[in-house]
Amino acid sequence: MHTAASRLYRLRPATPEDLPFQELLYGGSRQDELDAARFPAEMRASFLAMQFHAQTTHYLQYYPAADWLIIECGDVHAGRLILDRAKDHLHVMDILLLPEFRGRGIGSDVLRGVIAEASARTVPVRLFAAPRERAIELYRRLGFQEKQGDNVHIELEWRPTP
Repeated sequence: MHTAASRLYRLRPATPEDLPFQELLYGGSRQDELDAARFPAEMRASFLAMQFHAQTTHYLQYYPAADWLIIECGDVHAGRLILDRAKDHLHVMDILLLPEFRGRGIGSDVLRGVIAEASARTVPVRLFAAPRERAIELYRRLGFQEKQGDNVHIELEWRPTP
């Protein structure tokens, strides 16, 4: 199925040259959290670099077969998708878009593609979100249900219809 959003972007494998963009994207995704915590501006860059490195190292160590994909609109980097294809489920480890690309249906369309793959394989899709993350409403609209959660993360799951 091709939607208007799917014609706006493409997914391509990430390369080492994409690391600076991915770090910028990651840092942008944490700004609201750092603002709420009143994190000092002069410490943000080093903190975000350290956190990005820790996340990247963790993902590479524990999910070595995951696909790291860059979402591009034309020739412009718009976001990323990190997707692990386990035997019994698909794990959306991260999906991020730059603010100027949000609200265009791109994230929905990317996730619909993951759901279509999971449906064809008859496996669930799992992801984690922060409790106050705006994208939770998107996940729910796409059929994800809350599995479990705490004050830090909520696990959401989409299940194929039997």
